[in-house]
Amino acid sequence: MVEELSGDTHAWRIKVRWGEDKIQTDTIILTFDSPKLPSIIRSGYLTPDVRPYILPPMRCYKCQHYGHGKDRCKKPAAVCVRCGRGGHVERDCSADPHCVNCRGDHAASSKTFPKFLEEQAILRYKAENGSIFQQACKAVVVEIHKMIST
Repeated sequence: MVEELSGDTHAWRIKVRWGEDKIQTDTIILTFDSPKLPSIIRSGYLTPDVRPYILPPMRCYKCQHYGHGKDRCKKPAAVCVRCGRGGHVERDCSADPHCVNCRGDHAASSKTFPKFLEEQAILRYKAENGSIFQQACKAVVVEIHKMIST
């Protein structure tokens, strides 16, 4: 199917790492020139489900903040994702969790961390509405404030 569609779109199959090997999954990601997804795709006898691919929030593995990767990080030293202190890595850390972002009692990688949930909502809005990041940020922040004020 990838071969049939790749002339009109950019298509690639998701691979997962299994030990040292990379194994192809049945999931194919297609990118289109239009922000609006087609409601249906036909390829031979197949009619796969069409849904937007929502990127996971980008967290820097050096400073543990959201919005950039470790290659673009300006912090001089790495901090532990678990305790928020420098000088060691998570697998060697036995300290209680302490978020470097909000000072909460959880690791910076927590999926229940409010900043993670906000970033996830922004990326979902962006994918589902075909908007740019700044528009998605404004829309999500407005929704969050509505929820807080009620």
